[in-house]
Amino acid sequence: MSAIRPNKNFDNEKQIHTPYSEIVKGNLKSLYEKFRSIKNIQPTAKKRKKQVSPEDLPRVDPIAHRKWFNNK
Repeated sequence: MSAIRPNKNFDNEKQIHTPYSEIVKGNLKSLYEKFRSIKNIQPTAKKRKKQVSPEDLPRVDPIAHRKWFNNK
């Protein structure tokens, strides 16, 4: 027994399929025009970066730095 049953009443069933290009003909053009139109957008305020003082920077261990970078 198959999972799909055949349709034995197919002789009187008719359906007209409209092409996809006709369905979206006006829609795509309007979306493109909407995308290309000038938008009224308010500029956003720039966020200021926090100024980092040298005292806030992490201290570098000179011995570990020499071992890591002067490993010749």
